[in-house]
Amino acid sequence: TSPAAVEPADTAPRAAHAAGTMRRVSLSAWTDAYALAIIKRPRIVLLLTSVGCVALGALSALRVMSPASPFAYIGDASKGFDARGNRLAGELESTGRILERAQCDGDISGERDGRTYARWAGWDDFVFERTYCRDPDRTYFDRRRLAEGPANGHDEGLPVAARSPPGAHRPPGRGRRLGSASDVSEGMCNYGWQLQRMWYWSTSVVFEPADESVDLFSLEPILGMCEVDDIIRTYDPEAFSRHCLTPPGRREFVCEEDQCAGDEWDLAEGEATCCPSRSLGTWVAHLRGRSTCADITADDVAVVKARVSKCASQYYPSSNKERLGACADPHNDDGWALCEPGWEAGVNNTKDENGTLIGDGKPLDSVSECHEGNAVWDIYTALVDIGYFDPKNKTRDTPRFARLLVPGNDWNAGFAYNIRMDALLRPLVGESFGGARVAAFDNSVKFAMFSVLLVSVDTPLIMGGTGFIFIVMWLYAGSAFVAGMAMVQLLLSILMGIFFFLVVLWLPFFPFLNTTAIFICIGIAADDVFVFLEAFDHATRAAEAGDPKLAPGSNAYEAALLSKVLKDAGGATLITSLTTAGAFFATSISDVTSIRCFGLFCGLVVLSDWILLVTYIPAVVTVYKKHIHGTACGRAACAPCAPFAPCTRHIQTNQPFGAPGAVSAEDEEPRVLRPLSDHFDAVLSPLITHRYLRYAWIVALLALSGGLTYFAPSLSFPTSGQLQMLPADHPIERMCCVGPKYGDEFTLGGIDQCRRMDAWIHWGLVPEDNGNVYDPSPNGVGTLQLLPIDPTTEAAQLWLRKLCRRAKRAAWYDRGDDPDCDDEKDFQCHLERVVEALEAPCGSTNLTEPCCGKSKSAFPYPPSTFNECLGEYQRATGDLGAFWPRGEGTRQNKPVVYRLRFPSRRVYKETHAVMSAFREELLAWADEALAEAPEELAGGFVTSPWFNFLALLSAIGESAFQSSVLAAALAGLVILTLTANVIIASFATVTIALVISTIFGILVLNGWSLGVLESICFATGIGMACDFVAHLGYAYRQGNLNREADTRDGLVRITIGHMAPATSAAAFSTSVMGVFMLFSATQFTRNFGQFILLLMSFSWVYAFFLLLPVLSVAGPLGRAGELSVLVDLCRGGAPQRSTQDASAKADSDEGPAAARAQS
Repeated sequence: TSPAAVEPADTAPRAAHAAGTMRRVSLSAWTDAYALAIIKRPRIVLLLTSVGCVALGALSALRVMSPASPFAYIGDASKGFDARGNRLAGELESTGRILERAQCDGDISGERDGRTYARWAGWDDFVFERTYCRDPDRTYFDRRRLAEGPANGHDEGLPVAARSPPGAHRPPGRGRRLGSASDVSEGMCNYGWQLQRMWYWSTSVVFEPADESVDLFSLEPILGMCEVDDIIRTYDPEAFSRHCLTPPGRREFVCEEDQCAGDEWDLAEGEATCCPSRSLGTWVAHLRGRSTCADITADDVAVVKARVSKCASQYYPSSNKERLGACADPHNDDGWALCEPGWEAGVNNTKDENGTLIGDGKPLDSVSECHEGNAVWDIYTALVDIGYFDPKNKTRDTPRFARLLVPGNDWNAGFAYNIRMDALLRPLVGESFGGARVAAFDNSVKFAMFSVLLVSVDTPLIMGGTGFIFIVMWLYAGSAFVAGMAMVQLLLSILMGIFFFLVVLWLPFFPFLNTTAIFICIGIAADDVFVFLEAFDHATRAAEAGDPKLAPGSNAYEAALLSKVLKDAGGATLITSLTTAGAFFATSISDVTSIRCFGLFCGLVVLSDWILLVTYIPAVVTVYKKHIHGTACGRAACAPCAPFAPCTRHIQTNQPFGAPGAVSAEDEEPRVLRPLSDHFDAVLSPLITHRYLRYAWIVALLALSGGLTYFAPSLSFPTSGQLQMLPADHPIERMCCVGPKYGDEFTLGGIDQCRRMDAWIHWGLVPEDNGNVYDPSPNGVGTLQLLPIDPTTEAAQLWLRKLCRRAKRAAWYDRGDDPDCDDEKDFQCHLERVVEALEAPCGSTNLTEPCCGKSKSAFPYPPSTFNECLGEYQRATGDLGAFWPRGEGTRQNKPVVYRLRFPSRRVYKETHAVMSAFREELLAWADEALAEAPEELAGGFVTSPWFNFLALLSAIGESAFQSSVLAAALAGLVILTLTANVIIASFATVTIALVISTIFGILVLNGWSLGVLESICFATGIGMACDFVAHLGYAYRQGNLNREADTRDGLVRITIGHMAPATSAAAFSTSVMGVFMLFSATQFTRNFGQFILLLMSFSWVYAFFLLLPVLSVAGPLGRAGELSVLVDLCRGGAPQRSTQDASAKADSDEGPAAARAQS
């Protein structure tokens, strides 16, 4: 072996160390060259950057103006708040929108040779945005009809023999049973479809007694309610008449092509007359023959109240065994729907509690007073609270609440009117009218109200906060030009973020939530600007101690100065930008589309801001120093700041920002003032590095975090399925979401104890949402994925019938034994209904040979026969359970999808605990029951259409936890990577965790629940809490690396001097912005303001009074905790000892104190 080949044992570690050094030198050289380029051509850099960002914004604008604009739903604040991508969402999507779309696209059909458009639950209650294919002839009031046959659940108008059998489908629970016979009054708009649909009554006002002595069902309170009705109807009569509900036949709805044209009404001949409002007063006037509510007397009220009391048993079926005076409903055999004008009223087809006909079927001589005009039904169901005159609770004969319903129908035209109506009604809340006090109201425009208030109230407040940030930045920099251009840089970063979001990633949906992200990112980005300005200040002050060969003002001098700023501030802001962006990106893993888009957009804006921070801001400062500072314009820009000279940037003789007050008109020489960092050092350092006081800070903050963290896990889910968009004290929110929830006090539109959650079992579908999770529109719906099944085999038929019987024995099954609800007695599953129809004698149904007159012993049927008869049954009845593939030659194919529905006794409630318990109960039963399925029915799963809210809550909860963990991991990894010190990264990560847990504990005590906003705060808060901690940790490490001090206390003092002014200014300005947001008119902005205020305050306190005291006690010195040391150890060599370590050892030999500090 030649001597050249023999190398010392430590050559490899040395080579690695040398390679690392070369990389650092290369990066440093690149930074120097980049700084020199900016110094030479600052205006070109500034111009190119500005024009480039504007060009990116223009490209984004072209995307926005395209036919498939991502801003299509920007005005709908509720859009995108659906669960997408998780297991439960996959079940709901595959059995809902995907199954419907497959029918619309002609891939499958509920008829072997026809086409169906069936919803999976058989109940499409005017959900237009989820409708993909429509009959061109359908009108607004038509339910879903088929182009080639009847739709499941929507077979009105079909012959009785062709309608679905009882139990084949049912709407959501109807609460108290509906009335029977009806005496029609054309003036009262008492059609059943009008009375049972809340959306025909745009304004709802709830009254409560002004004191305990008031009976709302008495003359004076009723007249007071009528007075409020008059206030509403006469506020803007012309606008009210344009959008109100009118009696049938007075207006005609216009439809163009395949859909209704913008909810527009055409007036019929003559002037349209609005329907009377629904209130106790109008019904009393109607029943007593008075023309208006104002004409009624105390006797009229007493007579009607007595009638309502007498008829209580008719509307609480548990105390009544008969149904008197039922109508002959042409759409419903059981006679339970409200009668409507034009129907054959007064036919005695009364049935007993078992459904047996006991009436003679002959016309009645008169209509029962309990059913006249549907008045009593409406009073019980819509106008007085649940429990009024309940035979089970005879202790209360006065209403606790009463309601006024004002007619409104044309929503698009009525939005502006209803928003103005909000301004009219809000001052009335709390006012008493004849003893009836206005408690709350709802005018059906909450989301539109949110959009309006966000623009008209919140945006000026947020802009005021942004203006305050500008003022602080002006005072901090001492230059209006620099501060103004810094704000322009923030706006350009938003344009760049929008470009990446819309053009580069080509995302199809820009949610309304993203507009609020713009203001949030302004506060975050201001922090980096403050740090950058502070770095310029320190670099300028240290310039005189630099290389004397560099003449001040020369390009080389300015380039060296800028290079140092880019290395120091660029690295510090890169840490915070990556941690904050990482937290936002962690939020983008959410299964809620709007939250996913929000996190992704915010992360892109934060990264865009950092890119412009190291390009745009250096060019701005250079332009200012070369071309503006010292001119009349520069002096004018600084003049307003002169009174605040002690608080502004006090640059030395170079004065790159022209610090106001640094040079006075009378001075011949520059007046050098004390640096702002010295003030912070003088105040904070003794408090933080004191020998005993630092331990007190550590113990106190750890105790505070421990106490408040105890409450954090008790964060609960919201108790309302509606998003709270307005403050909790707003009357609209008090109707649905918070506080008393007045809307739940009424049967119509409130909690329905008879609304049961059905269970559905599907075979053949893959329960997966394979659509575009970023697109909530119909374009984002996935494609049908099928599993091989065959429900027509004899083994499958036998097992399905066994499964139906087994389900009826389950604890969750609804056996129809609740006398207060219109339950489904003698329910039969789809297979049982098919078998019953096939066993019926030929001629009694629409089925023909060989699909009729079969004996009971013939079951199970031959597969080919059952396949043919199953298709014939579904074609004749519209009762869809099986779906076949469509296309040429597919008539003999077997079903590819099969489903069964079972009624459940579990009441639907918008609480996570109730729905989750029902889902767990279903899954436990299904796991056991479906495990015995034959091979041809493998892969079945159970779910319920009522689980949409549960899917949203589950997605929010899962994403909050997962995003928080991922954000914390990313923050720790970024801090570890860029500080390159395990000890500092560990202390910083623990501090961040304590900040977040402390804030969450406070928010729980303040009544927060785990909603959409809270899940965003949990994940993004981690990234935002990193800023101050990361800045201080990075500054400590840089001071240690550069040997600026040899003791921990000295390094802490250096850290305070470098970072305290910038971080304090950022915390103060952003906190003030949070204070501005506290006075906003929307709950989202108000809550986020509260969160930002707490986050800034606690982040600053914990960074300075927990992290720094810990570092003063146990912070690293020399190469302690450095990643390079660990790398050397992992490679098997001894850690390389640098000249810095040798110097530290020499210094430690000088005295015991230094030696102890080094150790």
